[in-house]
Amino acid sequence: MIGGLAIVGGLAITGVAPGDSSRATIEHCYVMDSGHPETRSTKCTGHWSRFGATFTGEILGVEVVPFWPAIPPYAGAGEWGEVAVPDDDTVRVVPALAVPGLATVTPWMVWTVRVALVVEAVFWTVPLVHLVRSRRRKPVTA
Repeated sequence: MIGGLAIVGGLAITGVAPGDSSRATIEHCYVMDSGHPETRSTKCTGHWSRFGATFTGEILGVEVVPFWPAIPPYAGAGEWGEVAVPDDDTVRVVPALAVPGLATVTPWMVWTVRVALVVEAVFWTVPLVHLVRSRRRKPVTA
């Protein structure tokens, strides 16, 4: 029972359940530059679908490249300023793990959860197939 719920939950957050998309679309990104590249903060918003419905919210883990142009009015140090997200779909539409209101596109996290989901599915399928086969082999006695 618990394994089945974990598989259903995994399917839901990875976007491989019916009516879902395994990708998130980045719509807006904002950068706060304090003058030092190592202290640069970013946040992005966008949309994705889960359970046949479209959700919008924050998308974590987007790598905002420094050459993305700033959109006027330009922000000063310590203020959030919007940058233009490229129209290229390889940048704009990315694999994601998502729940209503929040998505993450951190590549290692996305692939770790997907691999864990496959391992768990195999872990529960192999014993189930063995159980079904062993019950079929038993002769019925009267």
